[in-house]
Amino acid sequence: EEYYQILFDKAFLSTDQRPVEDKILEAISAFVNSIASFNSKFDRSLMNQANLSPGETRGHALYIQHCSSCHGNMMRQSLSLANNGLDVEYADQGVGKRTGKAEDMGVFKIPMLRNIELTAPYMHDGRFQTLEQVIEHYSEQVQPHPNLHPNLRNPDGTPKRLHLSASEKADLVAFLKTLTDLNSLTAEKYADPFK
Repeated sequence: EEYYQILFDKAFLSTDQRPVEDKILEAISAFVNSIASFNSKFDRSLMNQANLSPGETRGHALYIQHCSSCHGNMMRQSLSLANNGLDVEYADQGVGKRTGKAEDMGVFKIPMLRNIELTAPYMHDGRFQTLEQVIEHYSEQVQPHPNLHPNLRNPDGTPKRLHLSASEKADLVAFLKTLTDLNSLTAEKYADPFK
């Protein structure tokens, strides 16, 4: 406890009169934001230090076409919240439970996809165990929730299902796996300071 108190005092000047809880939140936020993952195969390919396979390259094109409008360009995400059509009715109302707004019901945080291969289970409720199941959802199973994000709607308002072929699904999974950076998981600066 004394160890953390010393670090806390160094991080926050004695003139900082904010509540301790605010300072703790700021410290946690700064730490989480410092965790960067930029040594994946995808990152190395951008610097001409690695080559994506033909399947990974096709998967990247599919990602740009169908996924990047919500999940972003790998450096930052495009959207922060959306309903992705998992169900017509949700037991967990997501952001709507907190705000009480009808337009927020069934709306959840959109994750960054870096290291996505390592973060199963997927979705807000952990219903999918594999990336293949996630892709199958977007390919064939998007449901017509009233708050379904416009990116997942056809011009007539019906759910947009991608209808990907088996090879396209495999290519997309192959690309998503290029976003894995094991170095960020084993970096000494994120290790237990007491070991």
